[in-house]
Amino acid sequence: MTLRSAALPLFAVATIGVYAAALAVAARLSAAPDPTLLAAALAADVVVLVPLLYYGLVVWGRGASPITLAPVVALSLVGAYAVLPEAHEGVLGWFGIGVVLVEAAALTWVGLRARIVVRAYRRSTEADLLAKVRGALAAAVGPGLVTEALATEAVVPLYALGRGREPRDEDAFGYRARSGYVATCSAIGLVALVELGLGHFLLLRYVGETAALTHLALSLYGGLWLIADLRAMRARPIRLSADRLLIRCGLRWTAEVPVSQIVEVRRLTKGSYSGTAGFCDLTPLGEARYAVVLTEPVTARGPFGITRSATRLGLDVDDRERFEAQLAAIVGAA
Repeated sequence: MTLRSAALPLFAVATIGVYAAALAVAARLSAAPDPTLLAAALAADVVVLVPLLYYGLVVWGRGASPITLAPVVALSLVGAYAVLPEAHEGVLGWFGIGVVLVEAAALTWVGLRARIVVRAYRRSTEADLLAKVRGALAAAVGPGLVTEALATEAVVPLYALGRGREPRDEDAFGYRARSGYVATCSAIGLVALVELGLGHFLLLRYVGETAALTHLALSLYGGLWLIADLRAMRARPIRLSADRLLIRCGLRWTAEVPVSQIVEVRRLTKGSYSGTAGFCDLTPLGEARYAVVLTEPVTARGPFGITRSATRLGLDVDDRERFEAQLAAIVGAA
């Protein structure tokens, strides 16, 4: 268990050690009796040893998907070119062929898995688009951080385009109107437009084209994410039925609470639970109106595999009177 929890830090430390040693030796290649042989050994350390460390510590030791090994192999070849002096880069030819074969195998694997994803998605009966995409990806690559990250990225453009909106019925409760999130996003968008133009000009003039284009791409992606999160708040309402309370907050949070675990639901004054242990605020801007107190912790699932365990969940809804009446009837009956 200690190895599993420390797998990524161990891999990072080991990789830094490999590169530090390789750089130290590369600086003295010209003084070696056989520089070509030593350069080949350094290339093997970077291109082969680092992926083996990743496989042993992260894939085998932590259960990550083997497909994540492919980018590590490709980046290791790039690292080898960075470490070796230009005069000795010729030894990387055979390693390059190996990397191409690994990448070709990875693309083949992705293509075969893509068919599984499409079939699982079409067969799914989930109304929640995020849950539907997550389940389809899990059918192909299994549950885990890779699946969670891919699901989050996959639904961003879909929600931004207005897809995945669930039908409204008596169990559904909106939460976007009272949050003030629309006004906040509008203000952020106006400021971001000014910052984008000014920042792009300054980076292009004083840093370089690559930095300016990177800034532009990240800014556009951030704007797309905000739009997707905003529209997901309308598409993914909070739901209260006879057996469960499903709390959702845009693309950020999902928590499913069995009604049988609810001890009480408290009305909150502003900041009354802020920062207390065991409390997780699942509202867009951190202004919870209600705290759902539970008999045992539940897990709130966030984007990219982030999770939080809590015994008290904060939420708010637009139609408070109907929510309180329906909640009193359901929890009282339970």
